[in-house]
Amino acid sequence: AAATRCRIVDPVKMSALVVSFRHLHGHSSDQEVFMEALSTGFVLPYPVLSELCAAYCGIKKSDAFVKLLHCAPNEVEQYMALISTTLDLYDINCISEKSKSLALFNAMNPTEHYKLNLANPPDFHVVECLVTLDSWEIACRRRLGIAD
Repeated sequence: AAATRCRIVDPVKMSALVVSFRHLHGHSSDQEVFMEALSTGFVLPYPVLSELCAAYCGIKKSDAFVKLLHCAPNEVEQYMALISTTLDLYDINCISEKSKSLALFNAMNPTEHYKLNLANPPDFHVVECLVTLDSWEIACRRRLGIAD
């Protein structure tokens, strides 16, 4: 089942997180590991996502954004503001392409055919959601005595 994601609510801890990431400037492989760890366990507010994307020293800012996109709260206005202030049109197009499965995923009706790349964090998040939904459905059927 999907892991529970931790919300960082303490502003001091959020600031420390961003400062730690900035100290890795020039070490893109270390930043990649840092982002990988964040992407698997945290829900990050948009200002923190913006800071992390701005401090990313990799080739494309869109790579950082795609890795952390599924960590953002589901707030469309803040999402659009972050994209428009952080990225250019090319990056926005890259993000749209890499996060298509996450944008199209509907947990209320997940009966699509999926072609997912588990190395892509948004796709991996969709898989986590599907596994969680499947586990929940199995538990409900067992509780009701219905065969799966």
